[in-house]
Amino acid sequence: QIIEHEVYVKELLRYIINDLKKFRIVQGDQSLGGMIICETSEQARKLYAYFDEIQNELNAASPSNQSMFKAGIILHDWEDKETRKGIVKDFKKNMTVDILIVFNMLLTGFDAPRLKRLYFGRKLKDHNLLQAITRVNRPYKDNKYGYVIDFADIKQNFEDTNAAYLKELNKFNDPDEVGEGNETDTFTQVLENPEAIIQQMQDVKQTLFE
Repeated sequence: QIIEHEVYVKELLRYIINDLKKFRIVQGDQSLGGMIICETSEQARKLYAYFDEIQNELNAASPSNQSMFKAGIILHDWEDKETRKGIVKDFKKNMTVDILIVFNMLLTGFDAPRLKRLYFGRKLKDHNLLQAITRVNRPYKDNKYGYVIDFADIKQNFEDTNAAYLKELNKFNDPDEVGEGNETDTFTQVLENPEAIIQQMQDVKQTLFE
């Protein structure tokens, strides 16, 4: 009742629109985009429904600092698949959509380097949380980092998820976990010898040639 309420939704939009506007000015890049991860499907619909109204209100209050953002909404039951694909393309390639509003979609496997502002309206955990956060970590022009704005208090979930992954990784070095004599250096699991890789490629090349 609270997060879908008109008062809450409109105030959230005021913050997000102003935030993205300032972010673009500070970064000196008007192509940077944002994504709002909503708590419910209905909240997403209302954010989309009120978006233009709130943007016009903010523009009227600040004639010298206006924004012309276009929002796109992606829900599994919103329009058809081709329409949703068009909205994604307009964000990723055409850059005619500035802010994506999502609920349960585009949180994994979505690669748009211009996405640099992620607004968390819901709590995610485990790999879903890490997958969502990495949506904003693609290098883009001079922007090496993405930014997360947290309305849902994901801090504890983030710390718990990281701790779980570190614990899993450290099993390589923990004799109690892997058994005596089977200890493995963690770094040997993720680092390769350049000479060995080159030799492997030479072997592959020879095999293919033959």
